[in-house]
Amino acid sequence: LACITNRQATQISDAIFCRAGAVPGVLDAVIVQESSLSADIATIAQLKADRGIKCVDVKHQMIIAYETQVAQGHGSIDFFPQSHSGAVTLELLKIQDPFPGDSKILWIRYVRSGDGQRFNEKVQVSSSGNVQLKQVALDMEYGSPTGGVQMNISKEEFVTCMLANPVLTEPLRQLSTTDCSCRRVPDGIPIKLDVAIVDPTQEAAEDDFMDAANVRQSILLEVWDHDTISKDEFLGECWLPPLSTLGSTPRKLVLPVRNAPSDQQGYTRPHASKKLGLKIKCTGDLFVEVSWVFPAEEPPATSDSSSVHDRAHQEEMLHTGKLHLKIIKAEDLRSGADLQTNKADPYVYVYIRNETFGKNDHARGIGHYGWRTSVTTGQHDPLWHTSWKNGTLNPEWNEENTFMIPAGAFEKKMKKKEGPGRHGAAHGKKHDLAVLADQSELRIHFGESTDDAPVRGQESGHRHRVEVFLGDSIHNFRNKLQSACEVEASKETDASLKKSYEAVAANMTSNHAVMVFVPSPKLRELHQQQREKSYEYRRLYKVEEQDPSSWQPLDPVRTFSHYAAMYGFGHPQMSQRLKVVEGNEDYKLKNTRYRIFMQDHARWESHVEETNTDLECFGYAQYMHHEDGGSKEWRQAIIERPDHVADSGQRRYNASFLHCPLPPTNLGDDEVSAAEAMESARAELDEAQLLLAPANPKILGSARLEHQEFLAKARHLHDDGMAEKDIVVALNDELKERWQKTKEVEEHEGQSHSPPPQLITLSDVQFALKHG
Repeated sequence: LACITNRQATQISDAIFCRAGAVPGVLDAVIVQESSLSADIATIAQLKADRGIKCVDVKHQMIIAYETQVAQGHGSIDFFPQSHSGAVTLELLKIQDPFPGDSKILWIRYVRSGDGQRFNEKVQVSSSGNVQLKQVALDMEYGSPTGGVQMNISKEEFVTCMLANPVLTEPLRQLSTTDCSCRRVPDGIPIKLDVAIVDPTQEAAEDDFMDAANVRQSILLEVWDHDTISKDEFLGECWLPPLSTLGSTPRKLVLPVRNAPSDQQGYTRPHASKKLGLKIKCTGDLFVEVSWVFPAEEPPATSDSSSVHDRAHQEEMLHTGKLHLKIIKAEDLRSGADLQTNKADPYVYVYIRNETFGKNDHARGIGHYGWRTSVTTGQHDPLWHTSWKNGTLNPEWNEENTFMIPAGAFEKKMKKKEGPGRHGAAHGKKHDLAVLADQSELRIHFGESTDDAPVRGQESGHRHRVEVFLGDSIHNFRNKLQSACEVEASKETDASLKKSYEAVAANMTSNHAVMVFVPSPKLRELHQQQREKSYEYRRLYKVEEQDPSSWQPLDPVRTFSHYAAMYGFGHPQMSQRLKVVEGNEDYKLKNTRYRIFMQDHARWESHVEETNTDLECFGYAQYMHHEDGGSKEWRQAIIERPDHVADSGQRRYNASFLHCPLPPTNLGDDEVSAAEAMESARAELDEAQLLLAPANPKILGSARLEHQEFLAKARHLHDDGMAEKDIVVALNDELKERWQKTKEVEEHEGQSHSPPPQLITLSDVQFALKHG
């Protein structure tokens, strides 16, 4: 497909598909005027340094000879392979014999493919220049256990490497697109889809954002005069500040007690006794102490097998805050109905209002304007009330209570979804589904014929004429969904639906997940028994459809044909259910399948080069080639936090090389060599033999908790003009002093004393000064 030589092809394949990126080749070559060499000479560098031995550099000629041989070697990249026929001479290798009439050694230093190991091979050359054929293995043996580990790649790895390299994909693209004619392309058959787009106008997302910024629950405090004979008299009211302005630390507030507004529509709790007229003026101050925590507590982590109830409980905890209210006292209240004594018997009622409800908006347990009401009587239901104090205008209560208050939008959604119902297991299940339920949905259909009634009737969601095929990827489907919504918006007369279609066409992004409905085994069994009309099937289908974890995300790079056998796409009679939801952190808590899907994607997209934790980080370390006289090479490695410090003060690091010789998969009788190979993957190295890749390597900081308190003082000592080495001494002296005192206490109490602490090093101080 491309004009390249065999050698170039092998180099490209090794660079692309080899995990270590190792490309085989000749590193060095010399001809030595000797018939044998001493074992003390292990490398070509030592040979060249020994002036008593004559040698000539033939690296250039051997590289050209190797390139020529690979180009003509019928796929073999070994030097002098066994399949090679005919004699080989120095003249054939384009090498002029430097020592005619003498026996010689052709010393070749090379790197092999697969693991990038370096080796040396000595080939005898006769006095006449004939080379004694000896295979130089630049290729790992694929059939061997060690070679199989290094050279074998999976189908997924092959496809990933192909897609990541344009040198390979571009010729394939050109080959597949040479015939651009569409004359012989058969007509595609559209697939039937029933698509639900959740929260098309993003109102629910805005509500969640508002809940985080402002809970939208208001607390009204009403002061009343208790009367055993007639009706209680209103003494005034005050509001708590917005809950979002409060914090977990209790705050004492002085709230002025005033008349209720004359216009009670939405500005106060409606009540006939609160209309006092212009002549009566409420006075005084109410002293309270209040704190607010949102969310009330950290929800427990859910497992992959969490039940609907567990996930609903976690969702509620994330949208529920804790209000602690203490009503301390009141001062200078106006007198009540007893004008003779000029006294009152005051008490305080606490009411809550959900600000997300309007005038004509109500739900079970919540009346107009969001005031909480009794489910049985329909009257306003107070959150709490204090006791009444007899005959005083300066009452002191010092009474307190704690309330769990859901966020306004969340409570409204939950109440609307629940509707009227009874208590018991069925109601609990209904409540859990209401908590997890999605918001408003926009329905749109694909694959219907022009003879279908909804298409003929030009019903909403059936007019766009956009077709989806099995060959379309999920990513392309999102684009077609936007096009369909644009057409629907242009034909829609209902203002609300038109707004929803326009919002989808304009705002859909790659964050929107396309999901398919996955029924449970019980529901599948009922379907196979053809019991779709039974009560059990309809009940179970409704429950599972509302459960977010019944919807499986589809991979955007895959096509519908990949999922056809699994989920039934392309069925001629049945429309497959799809749901489009904007993926976010909150949805991960609702849908276990989506959370696992995103975790898998994050794991696939993670790169080892990004490793930087408190225990290890990515970097480069000096790898020693034992077969090449101990030559060193910088290789990728995972470097661990040093466990100890040498006597010289230098740290010693354990480095695990990413690419090195691996043991055979079946050890057999070669357990010793396998253990040695495994050991070669790790090395204990000095700081000078390492290069840490991150700009801020976390392993350089001290991981010991007892050090953190002392290292926090390093910045102040440095600002006072103390040198880094003096800071180390000062901090260690303080550390030893504390340990000595602890030791004396433990010995006095008869306990075994703790071992001496590990001392703070200069690197710890330098890291603390640099990164805080």
